[in-house]
Amino acid sequence: MRPLSTLLSALFLFFSLHVNADSTPPKDPEQYKAWAQQLWQSMNRQQGEVHLPDGIATLKVPSDFYYLDAKDAEKILVDVWEIRPADMCSAC
Repeated sequence: MRPLSTLLSALFLFFSLHVNADSTPPKDPEQYKAWAQQLWQSMNRQQGEVHLPDGIATLKVPSDFYYLDAKDAEKILVDVWEIRPADMCSAC
C-alpha cells in the first residue's frame, strides 16, 4: 500500500502547485488564484473511509491526503498535467 500513498503524495503536491482546468490558466496572479480556487473547490475530495465503485474495495485515506474519483482524477491528468490517454500507456 506504500506505493499508493507515494503516488497520492506526488499527485497532490503537484496539484497544489500547478492547478489547471479545461482551459489555459490566466497569467495574472490574482486571476490565477481565483481560477485555481474555483477548480479546487469543484473537486470532490474525499478522506477517511472511501468506498470504491461496485464495492471492489474500501480505502482508508488519512487526513493529510485526498481521494479523487475518476472524473476529478481525469481533470488532473488530462486538463492540469496535459497527459492524454494515449500518453498514459507507452505499451498500448
